[in-house]
Amino acid sequence: MKVYLSGGIGGLTFEEANKWRSEATEQLREFGIQVLNPLRGRMFEAEVIDNADFNPNELVHRDLRDMRQCDLVLARLDVPSIGTTMEIWHTYFVEHKPVILVSNNRNIQNHPWIQVACTKVFDKQDKAIEYIVTRWADEEQV
Repeated sequence: MKVYLSGGIGGLTFEEANKWRSEATEQLREFGIQVLNPLRGRMFEAEVIDNADFNPNELVHRDLRDMRQCDLVLARLDVPSIGTTMEIWHTYFVEHKPVILVSNNRNIQNHPWIQVACTKVFDKQDKAIEYIVTRWADEEQV
């Protein structure tokens, strides 16, 4: 099984954007679940010295490829994020794959598009990981 980690990146430092992803990666790998982290090898706009090195089109195409290759998406959305919402939309409406959402924001949790596009919504990451492992992981992984 392979899980893509979707969540806010814009306006965050690498450490801020990757903290929950690192924790989720460690938890999922304990069960033999592969993880696709969009931050691997990623350059942040603020860290780019030469703008020619930063190509948003490359990043989006790689993220789309990752979503095609994954079995499901684990998304983190506590504050509105255009990229995360686009990835949720793409995963559900284009790839027809499950999206497991973690959000502590009731407005996001209760939004009709989120309720339709997300297979299950949790307010705690540990609960979402447990759900993925018990309901979606391959039998030999559990």
